[in-house]
Amino acid sequence: MKELMTSLYEYGEWANARLLAKAALATPAQLAQRFSKGAEPILPTFGHLVGADMRWLARWTEETPPTVAVADFTSLDVVRRRWDDLYAARRAYLARLDEGALQATIRWVREDGAVDLPRCSSAPTTGPSTGPRSPPCSPTWATHPETSTTRSSAWAACAGSGETPPAASRCAAATKGRRAARPDGPRAP
Repeated sequence: MKELMTSLYEYGEWANARLLAKAALATPAQLAQRFSKGAEPILPTFGHLVGADMRWLARWTEETPPTVAVADFTSLDVVRRRWDDLYAARRAYLARLDEGALQATIRWVREDGAVDLPRCSSAPTTGPSTGPRSPPCSPTWATHPETSTTRSSAWAACAGSGETPPAASRCAAATKGRRAARPDGPRAP
């Protein structure tokens, strides 16, 4: 399960790098432009993604999530630096976990009370009034309401490129009980 969890995060890093590369082609005005009702501009959306990733790592380590404002992300360079720092911290954290720790629950203290969440579940679980928490072999953030819509948008933005994202075939194979070879393509350092 640890290998699968790591692979899912490698995929996230790969997808985020592709999104940043595409965003780098935009003008500053485009990065700040609303393209549709309800959707934030590109730069604030990146701020949201980084902030959500930072909060989930804090929850996993059972620390108080940092206060992160979208306004803190004033450029794509800031986004990239904050993600790079987060990726290093998350890799170090995952490296320290054993299979038992991956199966353990974590306590998420919220204003409306504490919730126990599985780090990675072998079966879907539900939480109070927020729906699915953790599908099989997925990190908790993958379907949490705070991040799922944005992650789906990121997936859609990277889709159709003809590239196979890292870990995609491994994840599919692992959920069927067999292991596949690492797909060709970019891999997180």
